[in-house]
Amino acid sequence: MQIKRIIAGISSLVLMASAYSCGKTSDSSSTTADTTTASSASSENVPVSTENSSEEQTEVSSDGKEKSTEKTTSSKTTTAKSGDSGEKSSTTKADDTAVTTTKASGGTDSKVTTTKAAAQTTTAAVTTTALPNDDEPEEKVYTAEVSLGSNISVKGDNVKVDGSTVKISAGGSYLFTGKLSDGQIYVSTNTEEKVTLVLNGVDIACSYGPAIMVDEAKRCIVKVKEGTVNNLSDSSKDKVNDGVIFSNDTLRIKGNGTLNINSGNAHGIASDDDILITNAVININAVKSGLFAHENIEISGGTISINSGTNGIKTKKSVIISGGTTYISGGKKDTSFSVYSTNDFVFKGGCLYAAGNDQSLPAKSSFPWVIADVGSVSGGTAFKVSLNGKEVASFKPQNAYTKLLILSQDITSGNTVAVDAGGDKGSVKVSSGKNEI
Repeated sequence: MQIKRIIAGISSLVLMASAYSCGKTSDSSSTTADTTTASSASSENVPVSTENSSEEQTEVSSDGKEKSTEKTTSSKTTTAKSGDSGEKSSTTKADDTAVTTTKASGGTDSKVTTTKAAAQTTTAAVTTTALPNDDEPEEKVYTAEVSLGSNISVKGDNVKVDGSTVKISAGGSYLFTGKLSDGQIYVSTNTEEKVTLVLNGVDIACSYGPAIMVDEAKRCIVKVKEGTVNNLSDSSKDKVNDGVIFSNDTLRIKGNGTLNINSGNAHGIASDDDILITNAVININAVKSGLFAHENIEISGGTISINSGTNGIKTKKSVIISGGTTYISGGKKDTSFSVYSTNDFVFKGGCLYAAGNDQSLPAKSSFPWVIADVGSVSGGTAFKVSLNGKEVASFKPQNAYTKLLILSQDITSGNTVAVDAGGDKGSVKVSSGKNEI
């Protein structure tokens, strides 16, 4: 009996040791797993064992810019043992802060730093999103600076002087000052690069072609520098390159200065492609059309005055007026148009006051418009336009005219528009669409 009791006791001790050993192994495995998880989380720069974490989202706003938002939900605090050292790594509640999602003790502060770095990256993504390229910034450094005169001087690249012709051979921004009594700016890049010609108080006359000739470029911008007055003229009988400014490619005019154009050959500004006028004060006297293009003509800003020998504006495609103020005097013939468009004539905004013997009428207009028959008024006689009793425009066409075309974003239904052309007066209460005086 005594022997049985001894055997039973030994068996009990073995069972207890076995149970203790299993429990010890489980605890050790759990601790090792927790430690591994914490280490892995640290290396991956994410919080340790959170039920819910902050979530970064990218949205696109109505203006096309990317913005990042951080959606935060609550998370439980989880403590993981880190072995015999007794150090702990814990996550704070994510709804406490949108920036610091982890807080650690015992040397794991790197997680806080990592989370903050992520927030900084999000901010950088917002601030470095590209802005819409609606206009080129003011030049800080020019590709070349050219001083015109009897001895033309050049400081910079891609410019060659051939007699009195200044030749530009590559894309870039070029600043011009001075006077050429008989010379030319000639652009032929043979590339797909953009060329910007900045006119800083120039006076250029050319007897053998356009004052500015763009033979080849992806796009040429003529920029009239703010506060300057620039004069361009021609006198040749070139029937191909037939503008004081002539381009085989898209031509854009912009700036906050004044550009005076006097044509002795044909057109004022001509292009085999589009003509885009963004702004500037532009005064054109032309033997033929003031603006002539084989593609579209679009005016979105500036103040343009045109005295033409044939048509004020003529294009083989569409005329689009979306801004600025434009005054037009058509040619002498009964068949001369103040505005001539083979395709659509579209009015979106700004103002246009055109005198002539005929004109294309708007096919599409965002505002009511007025056409006035004023009989026969001699050249040099001003016409005046009033809106609700207040004069809003006055212009002296150089040629005789019989009709006035009045487009203005300020005209709305119910307004009264009146005209006075050398004593020939009339008015109309405006309704939508076409209105006649």
